[in-house]
Amino acid sequence: MKELIAVAVAHVTGCPYCIDVHVKKCKGLGGTREEILEAVLVAASTRAGAILSHATHALISFEEDDDNRSRKEADQSSSAPDCFC
Repeated sequence: MKELIAVAVAHVTGCPYCIDVHVKKCKGLGGTREEILEAVLVAASTRAGAILSHATHALISFEEDDDNRSRKEADQSSSAPDCFC
């Protein structure tokens, strides 16, 4: 069970070395292909959930763009950065 959890976590973190090690350990302990794939699907749904929850930022940004555009037209002295990354 611990190795199945490790397989899922390795997929969430995206580490190919950890994936290799934990899949081999799991198989060596009697884990099946189906169990490993189920762990991978759980990891995928976890990542998809995180991505979906971050999609709210995209929607808010989309709505704020209209508000910011009208404010920038009124005040051209805005010095806010375009991006922080």
